[in-house]
Amino acid sequence: MLFCFMINFIKVIQLPMQKQNPTSKNKSNNEQDSTIKWIRIALVILGLVLYGASVGFDYTLDDDLFVVKNEKVQNGISSIVSIFTSGTKSDIGTLPYRPVMLSSFAIENSFFGNNVSMRHLMNVVLYIVLLQLVFSLLLKLTPNTNALFPGLIVLLYAAHPIHTEVVSSVKGRDELLAALFGFLAWKTLLNFKENENINYKSILLGTIFFLLSCMSKESGIVFLAIIPLWNFMMKDRSIKTNLLLTAPLIIAALFYLGARHLCTSNGIVVRDVPALSNILNITNGTGELSATKAVISFYYVKLLVTPWPLVWDYSFNQIPVSSWTEALPWISVLIYLGLITLCIYQWKKNPAISFFILFFLIACLPTNNLLFTTGCTMGERFLFVPSFAFAVIVAHYIVKFTKSEANSEYALKKSNGFKIIIGLTVLFSGMTMARSSDWKNNFTLFESSVKASPNSARTHYSLASEYLSLFGKTGDVNQRNEYIQKAITHFERSLEILPDNFQTLYNAGLCYSLNGDTIKAISAYKKSIALNDVYTNSMNNLAVLFEGQRNHDSAFYYYQMALKITPKETSLLQNISNLFYNKGLQAASVGNFNLAIDEYRKSIFYGPENVMAINNCASLHASKNEVDSCLYYLKMGYQIEPSNIMIIENIAAMSFVNKNYNQAIEYANKAIALNPKARKSIGVLADTYQAIGNLKEATRFRTMLNNQ
Repeated sequence: MLFCFMINFIKVIQLPMQKQNPTSKNKSNNEQDSTIKWIRIALVILGLVLYGASVGFDYTLDDDLFVVKNEKVQNGISSIVSIFTSGTKSDIGTLPYRPVMLSSFAIENSFFGNNVSMRHLMNVVLYIVLLQLVFSLLLKLTPNTNALFPGLIVLLYAAHPIHTEVVSSVKGRDELLAALFGFLAWKTLLNFKENENINYKSILLGTIFFLLSCMSKESGIVFLAIIPLWNFMMKDRSIKTNLLLTAPLIIAALFYLGARHLCTSNGIVVRDVPALSNILNITNGTGELSATKAVISFYYVKLLVTPWPLVWDYSFNQIPVSSWTEALPWISVLIYLGLITLCIYQWKKNPAISFFILFFLIACLPTNNLLFTTGCTMGERFLFVPSFAFAVIVAHYIVKFTKSEANSEYALKKSNGFKIIIGLTVLFSGMTMARSSDWKNNFTLFESSVKASPNSARTHYSLASEYLSLFGKTGDVNQRNEYIQKAITHFERSLEILPDNFQTLYNAGLCYSLNGDTIKAISAYKKSIALNDVYTNSMNNLAVLFEGQRNHDSAFYYYQMALKITPKETSLLQNISNLFYNKGLQAASVGNFNLAIDEYRKSIFYGPENVMAINNCASLHASKNEVDSCLYYLKMGYQIEPSNIMIIENIAAMSFVNKNYNQAIEYANKAIALNPKARKSIGVLADTYQAIGNLKEATRFRTMLNNQ
């Protein structure tokens, strides 16, 4: 029979196997064991061939947020309890609640530090383990077929290019662990009830695996529907039995959702561009919304069937807003209606096919924007688990339409179905290796993405940012000019696609500034602020540009604007302090000492540790014979920098002028302790001892001064 395990699941699971001749049975078992062994070896080899090179890859995309810049991950094993109980934060706000993934990074950090090769190696190992698990799961799901057929399914699944983002990106660990624990929960709960006896150990263990799946990534929650659905469709349609299976999973899911809410509810994230986070945010009316959702759903199928070209980003405007006057939304509707029709048609005739169609539809729900708008238009990583159903369905129909035999290893090896599946596996493997190489580092990833996704504002923005980074890393003038020009080109292209992106405008302004085009830089920063009135980076940089033009009033205006949003930002306060310091210098240079003192005082107000402003303020008071005020500021500076010899010598000198001879001697000796040849302090000691009548000491210090 064609693909017997998909047609006769219920009969095989519920009825005992037919009696066989013992000799024939042993021979069959030996052949089956041998096949299983070689398939497992092939899966290991395939995993290494496809992704072994990724061990030499760098961190990419958001890896640094979850690993290098993640304080709890950097603290290692000691932070695991905190990761589970309070979540983690980054410089953009609270990160998604994925404590299992972050704990794995923390453990690695304790043993290997930030060794990126070890993190990539662990991803490859986890992928190979996942393939072995999926193969074991299929062997349990298909007890009436030769092991070669489920082996072919897993080979097809393993080679699919859609997996490259998950395996080749360190952050893809969340998808790997969510799938691993989800499939493990499914396998564990397959036989939660045997011979009318409830296996509570399996229920407990399976529920724990399910919880770990959710805590690896929220998409793991789909197994809450998938696992009971398999039991209902393929094993036991009893509502009571399925409630017994489902109840612990529901409790685990509620526990996870509660923990997730507690650990992420206080997250504050910089306001993003709505169109960039999800194209659905800018649709007008139900028509555009539903049509665009249909197009997104189309791409979920398209990427499984024709996974090329692949990109890491599908944001604005790679998938544009659509309407029902276009063909693509209707094509998508027809595809999904066809899947649903096939599901209904096969419900009794071949319930396994119906199940895997539902598996695909359910596994896509958390991320395909159909039920609710998510934080992302779409992503290839979201197809990691759904692609398992694709592999099963495709392999089934290849075998069916080529009239191949799935029960006999010999017959299957000789069939056209076998050749087609192996051919697809080889084709997919080549595409996977080609795509995986793009993930070597951010530059190779962004450069390939611009070619594959030319209408995406984010891909051009990312490549431009990488050129800007390279600009800062090289000292070669020609290279710097080349990098900054390429950065400007791609930032401008990104703005052509999405003009209202305040972050792109900010970075374009930075490039213009570095390229010496101040007028364009100021214009870009002002537009950025108009689009996002809480984006302090643009305000600060704009203020710096105005300060460079000595337009101090405009500079202070934008500094103040930023200060109202982040009143405790240290770098911002330092910039304002420097602004008034420079104003003080300018006033002093034209002899307006009173104004200079006022500016220095403002500088000290915003930067209490600005020693240069403190010292200059003291000097101006000294020039006006305001000795007490001078000493007040000098001692303020001394408290900040007790080893600043300039300030110490000035205190000694002014103390002598103020006839505080003991203090003059004290600070002059402190200066000499730091620098035995401190002429100013030696002179102060000579004058001070002369003033108090100690001629012997006065002579000694004058001699010392003359001998220098």
